[in-house]
Amino acid sequence: MSKARQFVRNTGFNLLGQLGVAVIGFFVTPYLVHRMGIETYALYVLLYATAGYLSLLSFGASAATIKYTAQFHAARNRGGLRDILFYAGSTHLLGALLGAAVVAGAARFWAFRLFHVPAPLLDLAAWVLCAAALGAVFTALIQFSSAVLQGLHRFDWQAGLSLLQNGLMPPGAAVLISRGLGLGGVAGWYVLLQAVICLVIFAVVWKLLRPARDFRNGEGLSFRKFAAFSISSWLVPVASIANSQLDKTLIVRTVSLIDLTLYSVPAGLLQRLQTLPATISSVLLPMMSEIHGPDAHERLLRMYLKSSRFLLWIVLPFLVMIFSLMPQFLTLWLGPEFVGRSVWPARFLVLTQAFAAVNFIPNNISTSRDHPEYYSAGSWAQAMLNIVAWLWLIPRYHILG
Repeated sequence: MSKARQFVRNTGFNLLGQLGVAVIGFFVTPYLVHRMGIETYALYVLLYATAGYLSLLSFGASAATIKYTAQFHAARNRGGLRDILFYAGSTHLLGALLGAAVVAGAARFWAFRLFHVPAPLLDLAAWVLCAAALGAVFTALIQFSSAVLQGLHRFDWQAGLSLLQNGLMPPGAAVLISRGLGLGGVAGWYVLLQAVICLVIFAVVWKLLRPARDFRNGEGLSFRKFAAFSISSWLVPVASIANSQLDKTLIVRTVSLIDLTLYSVPAGLLQRLQTLPATISSVLLPMMSEIHGPDAHERLLRMYLKSSRFLLWIVLPFLVMIFSLMPQFLTLWLGPEFVGRSVWPARFLVLTQAFAAVNFIPNNISTSRDHPEYYSAGSWAQAMLNIVAWLWLIPRYHILG
């Protein structure tokens, strides 16, 4: 299969999966907000925020898994493939177990001291954090398996299982809320869903890797090289979590749970606007990692220019439209209580997406050429600026800040 056809195929599967998740969330979110109440829904947001923090404990092994799985699989190198699977799988699992123990062991303390949850909601918040910790163990193994699928260019399986993992959560939560089980039941559903998806994706990866037993033994991958690449790459998701989750933590500590919901619901939808650039870049990373030889520079340049033009032509018109129609959109989607305080914060986040979109492809080019430190440096510069700005602006201007 040509690189162009491979790119279109993999991008298509990824987009279908992400689009399915976005559509499900779009229709179910208003129901959850109104049935839970704005304050309780904020604890639902904290479930995902905590899971996001715990995902950092893979220490960048996912990016290393994608790159080296693609590289060794293309070279039919059984030794290197065996090494990357062992190193990455162990790192994902041990990091998640450590983080889960820390969070679950002091869940009530974190709920009260870190998130400033009011006393009437403290027991519920503690259970939500325990569920996030337990689910994070299964999520880490899913993350590892998903990275293997991307390295094998099996974006059909990766997109389908991602759709199940993220798409079944909101409808399941809606059913449980309608049955009167509340957020406590929703948190239990989160753990059960992650466990089932983990078993399914493990079975899929095991089946897809069976032909690799016939590969020839080749040069292995040293743990030192794996760790160096992983840690360099790890700085990127740490900065990304700071950019995408730390604002919510500062809002809940400085303002209130209600303001957290008024900010997080439109913010969560707008983060979905990164689906297209993130999908294109994730597809390009294993493709670029396979490019070597005397004409590698020219091939990379062509791939960069074509994918960048494609991205901008699709993203920018949609961003202009949603910026202009934000008041009408929030009223129809969530109701009038979100319009007065959420319109301009949401518009600022739309502008953010326009600038962020152009970063994805260059960052993945640098990663594919064994220079993840460039991506890390840019992400950390953004994170540091954000933290300073939020600490100054949020106490003064609340979610507008």
